[in-house]
Amino acid sequence: RGEGASLGCWAIEESLAGLVQHIEASAKTMGITDLINPTGEEKPVYERIREMTGGGGVDYSFECTGNLNVLRDAFLSVHEGWGLTVLLGIHSSPKLLPIHPMELFDGRRIEGSIFGGFKGKSQLPNLATECMQGVMIISTCSVFKLKLC
Repeated sequence: RGEGASLGCWAIEESLAGLVQHIEASAKTMGITDLINPTGEEKPVYERIREMTGGGGVDYSFECTGNLNVLRDAFLSVHEGWGLTVLLGIHSSPKLLPIHPMELFDGRRIEGSIFGGFKGKSQLPNLATECMQGVMIISTCSVFKLKLC
């Protein structure tokens, strides 16, 4: 596998373990080729990802949960020298990033993104049109639903 391999890392709480098969099926339809279920792993997720990429790590990782442990794994799974971790998840209470400043000196980077850089005012009308025309099918992006009440 090359460093650009499409990897998916899902943090799955044990209470949600029954969703693993559904998550895997949904992820594969979105192009993810490899998944790691951390509940069945003896090693930290970042070590498994480094093994899967021949030791170097991935070029990009995306942290979408707001979980600081997942953030640390995502950061440590990127390639030293040029790897980029993008923070998309927001922790429910303000917490410091679990990264020592010296870990940034090996060339890894962290960036934050709200709405993936999506510009609602200028890009939302086009997105709505694409969804209505069936160009983009957003229903496949939903892994599961939670009842509000």
